[in-house]
Amino acid sequence: MFSEKGPSVRVREIITILIGMHLIGSAILFGYLSGPLAILAAPLLSLFGWFFILPEAIGLGLQWAFYEPRPHHSWIRIAACAALSAMVGGGVVATLIPKEQSSETNFWIAGLLAGAGAAVFSFFSIHAIKVSEMEKTEQGK
Repeated sequence: MFSEKGPSVRVREIITILIGMHLIGSAILFGYLSGPLAILAAPLLSLFGWFFILPEAIGLGLQWAFYEPRPHHSWIRIAACAALSAMVGGGVVATLIPKEQSSETNFWIAGLLAGAGAAVFSFFSIHAIKVSEMEKTEQGK
């Protein structure tokens, strides 16, 4: 897993996907709650959501472990896996996000959208990585 030059490419890819998930989720969350200009501040505002890194990492690890593309992948299967990722990710984030009494519904919706966006991003990133690995192994045969 580690070479003489440092972490392997796979570790860097996973960390990059995790950071991307966090930034996309933050951008969706703050964009929904505060308007489109809040998206520009998402990298700074994402620091306030540091406690979501662990659930995001767990979700990313589960997606990495359980999803395997097939040689002749069906777009229906890919869409179903992406939808399942969105539902689970959205449900987890909507449940974990801190809520205020006055606008609880807005926070539920924002959490659902942010979690779904982050989960779909990680799913398609993992799909692209695994498909490229599968194509490399097929060319090597």
